Formats: sequence, C-alpha cells, structure tokens
Amino acid sequence: MASQNTLRIWAFLLVWMVYGAMINASELRTYSLAQAVAESIVDRGTFAIGNSKVPEFNSSLDSFTFNGRLLPAKQPGVFFAAAIPYSVIRPFGISFEKSRDFLSAWTTWWTSGLLTALLIVRFFAFVRTLGTGRGQAILVTLALGFGTNLFPYTGTPHHDVLATCMLGLSTMSLLELHPGRRVRSIVLAGALLAGVLFFSMLPALLVATCLIFSIFHLGWRSGALYCVGFLIGYLPTAIYNFHYFGNPLIQANMAGNYSNTFFAPSWTLLLTRWNEYLSPMSNMSMVHTMPVVLLGLIGILFLPAHLHKIRNLGFAFVLIHLAYLFNMGTEGHCQFGARYLMPLLPFLCIGLLPWSGNALQRVLLGGALTYSVVFNLIGAIGQTMICTNLVQTPIKSIVESPKEFWLDQRPLVPLLTVLAIIASAVLGTELVRAYRKEKKIRHP
Repeated sequence: MASQNTLRIWAFLLVWMVYGAMINASELRTYSLAQAVAESIVDRGTFAIGNSKVPEFNSSLDSFTFNGRLLPAKQPGVFFAAAIPYSVIRPFGISFEKSRDFLSAWTTWWTSGLLTALLIVRFFAFVRTLGTGRGQAILVTLALGFGTNLFPYTGTPHHDVLATCMLGLSTMSLLELHPGRRVRSIVLAGALLAGVLFFSMLPALLVATCLIFSIFHLGWRSGALYCVGFLIGYLPTAIYNFHYFGNPLIQANMAGNYSNTFFAPSWTLLLTRWNEYLSPMSNMSMVHTMPVVLLGLIGILFLPAHLHKIRNLGFAFVLIHLAYLFNMGTEGHCQFGARYLMPLLPFLCIGLLPWSGNALQRVLLGGALTYSVVFNLIGAIGQTMICTNLVQTPIKSIVESPKEFWLDQRPLVPLLTVLAIIASAVLGTELVRAYRKEKKIRHP
C-alpha cells in the first residue's frame, strides 16, 4: 500500500508539473478576470472589481454592475482559489502590477493545474477499484488527462475546469459510499459536491442528479445525511450570494441577467447545437477535437453488469447535460473544443473500458486516443481562446518564434523542467521497484 501511495504521489507531481509547463502567460491576459478579482480580494478585501494599479483590471471584463459595485459574472470559487497562492507570495513584494505574467501563471498552476492533476490521479485509483487491469486503467486515465480538452484548459484559470474537477472528485466519492459508512464520511462527501456550485453553475443539473441518486444509492437515512452535508458545503456560496446579491439562492448569472445561460427549449437551438457538438464539420465537435470521448459516449451503454450504478448515473448525466446544452442560448463562444462538455469527461472516459475486448476495438481505441492526445497537446502548447484554425494558430507561432513561444511566454518552464526530470526519475525508479516486488510475489 505504501508503495502504491508513493507512486501516486509522484505521478501526481509529474502530471502537475507537465500542466504547469504548458501555461502560456500571453494567453492568460485574455483570462484576466480571475487575476483581477484575486488581486482585489487580497489587496482590497473585496470581490468587487476596480481601483487596481493594473489598468486592464479596472475594465468591465466579464462583469456587471449590481448595487453600485462592478462584480464578476462568475461563481466566486475560481477567484477565491486564485487568491490563496497570491496571498502567499504577496508579502514578498510580488504583485500583479510588477509581475503580472509570472503571477498569472503561478495562480493558474496552483488552481486549475493542481486540481486537475489531483483529479487524474484520483481517477486512476478509482478505475482500479472497478476491477480493471493496470494497463487499461492507465489508458483511460491518459485519455482523460491528455486526450480531452481538459488538457489545454488546465493552463487557464477557468471556472469550468475547476467545477469539472470538483464534480469528478465528488461523484467518485459518492459512488464509493455505502449505507454502512461513518456519518462523517457521508457528510463530507455531500459537502464536496456542494463545492461544484462554488465554482460554476454549468453542472448544476448534474449536482441535482447526484443528490437524487444519493437517496437510491445510500437509502433514506444515509441519503439525507449526504444532503445535509451538501447544505453545509453550500454555505460559502450562500454567504457570497447574500452579501453581494441580497439572496443566498441568487447566483451571479441570475443577478446579472445572463439569459443566454438559461434553459430555453427551441428546435432551432437543438439543431444548431447538435451540429456544433457532433458534426465532423464543426470546429468544436467531439468528432473533430476528441474522438476518443465519442467512443466513451457509446461505451457507457456497454459497461458490465457489476458497474450498473456507474452506467445508470453516467447515462443520466449525458442525457440531462446534453438536454441543457442543446437548449441553451450560448455555446461558450471562442474556445478550444466543446468546453461545456467538460463535466461529462470523467464518465465518458470510464465508458472507454468496454473498448478493449477484441483486436478491432483496441485498434479503434488506440487510433482515437492517439489523435485526441496529439490534437489536445497542440491546444495545450497553443491557446484556448480561438475562434478558428485550432491547429494552424499554435503551429504557426512555434515555427515563427520558437524561443518566444516556449520560454518568454512560459515563466514556469525553467523551474518545472528541473522538477519534472527529478519526478520522472523517482517515479521510474518506484515503478521498477514495484514491478520487481510484484514479480517476486508471483514467482518466489
């Protein structure tokens, strides 16, 4: 067990460093909302935007005016999370005014990068508990961490990335619960689920689905405890909403009347979104950007009988979330791949498990995974705020100015390269040691 935990720790550190090395400081200037609010929290003690010494931080950004204050049009979690690493380094005289690019990368690495790396390692451990072999578990984990657009978005301080990680972590915790577990474990798992809404309202219907599922999965008593934990975990969001909007249930998109994020059934929207998410001709389609996920979408239906709860919950997730996305006024605007599909990605990657039965299935999975990893690697080393030419834009930047692209725009690369080499060496040593130990047990 100690050896397994050591391997997971070093794997987590390695993945975290790879994510950090991909962070592009020039792109983070297009995601300045998180930095502006984090600075405001630490330097001025408020989530309201304004009075910053960085001129760009005083503009409207993605915000709205409410009761005389300019407030971010997003959930508070991403700003609160970014404020933590900023508050640690701020006493040393490092500020956004003096070191904006470094601090933007620093706060992103300690938020999106950290939580996604944690999700990836936790996902691997969870898949192993389903009775899968180590190689198969590595394959589906590789798909989630590097073969989806979660990979390029780990280099951005994006609320949907953090909410996806929280949803994935909380859902795995829920599925591992049983009525006999201690009260504290059940309550903490419910509180973890509430953390999803602290970061984004995009998966709100999936959170509600988990609450309903908990009653059937755990029974009335334990399910009620889970819901109590959820209410406790919702308190930070409720306090924020009450303080700034006067009502604990009014979220930022509601207070700012962002009606294009509301559910609005329409045949026109349905057909448009179907084309955007599933047509090979669409710039953001799963077929175009991460076909391995399309295999997972099919595979969910063929999960083995002993995984029926995962199959049922995953199928419900897909139906409910796609029904919402296909009837929502916005598709996310400029992006790398379908960003709004992120909350489904952990379940869709579990759906890859049935694709290892025969040679043809393995070939299809291998081809789709290879393409998806390469495509999303291009997005990770490039940028996510793209409206057209997803592949051509970053490749052109690499060819025209490689030094600027790899070093000048990536302030964490020198440090993380050294640390990644150390982590790789230690991880490799531990893997060899674990293999020899396992071989000795099998063949004494």
